[in-house]
Amino acid sequence: MKHISIAVAVFFGLVLTGCATAVPYDRTSANITRVALLTPQLPDEASVQLVSTVGMSFGLVGALVDAGMQENRDSDFNEVLDAHQFDANEVFMDRVAEQLTAQGYAVIPIEMERDSNFFPEAEEYPDVQADAYLDIIVVAYGYAAAGIGDATPYRPHYHIRTRLTRVSDDAVLFEDIVIYNPMRAAEQFVTVTADPAYQYVDFDTMMAAPPEELIEGLRDAAIRTADAMTGLMR
Repeated sequence: MKHISIAVAVFFGLVLTGCATAVPYDRTSANITRVALLTPQLPDEASVQLVSTVGMSFGLVGALVDAGMQENRDSDFNEVLDAHQFDANEVFMDRVAEQLTAQGYAVIPIEMERDSNFFPEAEEYPDVQADAYLDIIVVAYGYAAAGIGDATPYRPHYHIRTRLTRVSDDAVLFEDIVIYNPMRAAEQFVTVTADPAYQYVDFDTMMAAPPEELIEGLRDAAIRTADAMTGLMR
């Protein structure tokens, strides 16, 4: 069932976040000029996450109710995106390529089959005429709230993991996590503060906003996440 798969995806996103160790990038010593930008690993759809709910106090029954409500929120929001033919991940990847090119890298898009939310083993990467593989996992994107109310409104959310691996010896040159509008303490990874222009006290208020406004908020999140990520590779 879709609501179970979404819950599992969010759980593993949190596990992966908690286990990741940042590897800072030293562009001078890495001597990378040609970057193979791999097909990213993407969620099936956008999500509208509510991290703290009343259902959490009622065990399995509460979890099932929360999962059903999560599925309904996701479905309603994705209908908006589909109706306006908006793809936040396309915006994100285009911005990554644009920014890396502006920073002096030659960017080579490479198609790659993906089947998990983990980085591939070195031998799974395709043969390329490049100096390094840039691998990106989009853990989640959409809107998220830590709770309900003015203090914890729904805001755009974009959560990625990224790794740069040298082609010649499989050395990991750079690895990090970037989260736009993090839902918990995030000292160990890069965070981007959400734009207060796009925030909604509850889901109904959010869905009552003009669709163009919701989309613009998510577009801004995708662009600013890409900027933060590529900024680490200067």
